[in-house]
Amino acid sequence: MIDLTVRQLGPADAEQYRRIRLEALATDPDAFSSTFAAENARPLAWFADCLEEAIILAAFCGADLVGVAGLSMCSDARTGTLWGMYVRSHARRRGIGRGLVDAVIKHVRGRVDVLQLNVVPQNRGARRFYANCGFSECGMRRLLPWFVWRWAVARWALGRFRPGSEGSDPALTMQYRLGRDISET
Repeated sequence: MIDLTVRQLGPADAEQYRRIRLEALATDPDAFSSTFAAENARPLAWFADCLEEAIILAAFCGADLVGVAGLSMCSDARTGTLWGMYVRSHARRRGIGRGLVDAVIKHVRGRVDVLQLNVVPQNRGARRFYANCGFSECGMRRLLPWFVWRWAVARWALGRFRPGSEGSDPALTMQYRLGRDISET
């Protein structure tokens, strides 16, 4: 049994978060809507600000940060989005990804009806992993780059943004309905 602790990161964790985020972008560039170059150029204060504003859960094995998962919620639509999921290669296939997904679902239970995520359609391993966690495939969409996505979400929340054909690469959207417990899957 692995000694896994999952907790939300805060601004004081900016250095650790920056390291794992840059590692994720360098290791799996096609899995994210941002780039290593864009985020590597950002100062540490930018990462601290992100941790102040965003919900980012982190998995620790002892003191070692081994995985992260971001979460955004739109209360009006009762929909949450799991984003930026990454587990370090040396920690994969040990239940850490599942632990992060379970923690995200626990965090949103009672707040949203549907939890969504986007995955590169060619990433069969990720699709299989999320399906095993209870997510089902529900369609394709085009992804906005991360910095545009933050702007678009803010505009959408104010009723000023209507998605069109913007975006870059197509992504497969998967969803988890919160009407059942993840342990049933």
